[in-house]
Amino acid sequence: MKFVSTRGQAPAVDFLQAAAAGRAPDGGLYLPQAWPVLEPQAVARLAARPFGEALGEVLAAFAGDALERDVPLDIGREVAAAFAHAATAPLKELYPNVWLLELFHGPTLSAADVSMQTLARLYDRELAHSDEVATLVLAGTAAEAAAAVRAFSGRKRLQLVVLTPEAGLSPGWRQALSGGAGNVRVAAVAGGLEQCAALAAGLFADPGQSKGGLRDIGAGNLVRILADAAVLTHAAARLGAPGRLVSFAVPGGDFASGIAAYGARRMGAGVSRIVAASNINDALARVFQDGRYARSPLQATRTPGLDVQAPLNFERLYAEAVGREALETRRAMAAFADLGSIDMPPSARTAFAEAFAGAGVAEDDTARAMLSTLNETGELVGPETALVLAAAQRLAARDRATPMVALGLAHPCRDAEAVKAAAGVQPPSPPQAQAPAAGLAIDRLPAEAEAVKVYARAAVAA
Repeated sequence: MKFVSTRGQAPAVDFLQAAAAGRAPDGGLYLPQAWPVLEPQAVARLAARPFGEALGEVLAAFAGDALERDVPLDIGREVAAAFAHAATAPLKELYPNVWLLELFHGPTLSAADVSMQTLARLYDRELAHSDEVATLVLAGTAAEAAAAVRAFSGRKRLQLVVLTPEAGLSPGWRQALSGGAGNVRVAAVAGGLEQCAALAAGLFADPGQSKGGLRDIGAGNLVRILADAAVLTHAAARLGAPGRLVSFAVPGGDFASGIAAYGARRMGAGVSRIVAASNINDALARVFQDGRYARSPLQATRTPGLDVQAPLNFERLYAEAVGREALETRRAMAAFADLGSIDMPPSARTAFAEAFAGAGVAEDDTARAMLSTLNETGELVGPETALVLAAAQRLAARDRATPMVALGLAHPCRDAEAVKAAAGVQPPSPPQAQAPAAGLAIDRLPAEAEAVKVYARAAVAA
């Protein structure tokens, strides 16, 4: 299978090349040249397969000849073995036909664990017989940062540089980040998630930096999307897909899981609706409501991982909505970069309406969802999960016949202060939450391009 850039000005690449590159050389994001279609019987059979085998089977559909036959299945089983729950990602019905997909039983109690653990094992195999040293760069949330540190720490021939917003580092996430080895550097940046992403993009655009073997493992990395698509396909199958349609409520933020759900839909996994749940930074939710994609001033919230007005993966969504017209995608992305807003063409609005819905959730509603979920179901959820769950309930009320699955993004202990303030209960800490023995210092950086370049150079030279 080949993968192509949304902007159409880069050569097609194979699975491992897309994994290594992150972004395409023309600045676009990779998509499968054609989404593989799973036979209905194959999707239905996934319901009885363990999580790791399902992950491996879906990855194999994308990897093609780039990986030896048994490698995807081996990777899937290894990823599942890193999780504490026997079901890996259990489904729990909280309200009538509203389900919680618990993605937080991994090494760092984060939904990012699946994709980061998958990427780490791919890189292990790619670099096993090479003298190459790769420097991985992640601009991501505290949850993504923790998952990357755990997945890549101590791995040979790999250096990891992480840029994460300082505002999102709760005590729980700081603890999760504390166990990195000497090949890991983490910087808390005095800026938001979009600033971190722009600073990382500057590293890849700088010829002097790119010679250091930099690889992007941020939200734009295609393998992260495909691993999450496998997770959602498996979840849909367990609820009766494809014979029974299933909807998903996913976080706005970088919208990686939204593209993953779309990929599962295209593969034949019986995905009906994809609900993009946003906090008051709701540009993504609004584009599905009125067709206008417009950046507005960013506001700090109790869900900093979703404090994004211009999700990176919107470009993938736009490219799909305009039928992979690369020239139109380039034009739209350039216009948005210049003007801060674009209007969706009628064809794109129609494509959006068929699969997506947007739901903005107010700050007070997020807090109320934490309390009401505890009172009504006995389940304690963190703020970002509560936000997604609030959106899921709102949209599920319009179609009570279709199961609605809300993504559980992080164990509540990672945001214990916010949970206790809203629900009045101190979340329990599972064994994975204990601080690792190693002590990784979290550096502080200004949101300045030159400071980040110097920091990355030091990592490459280490």
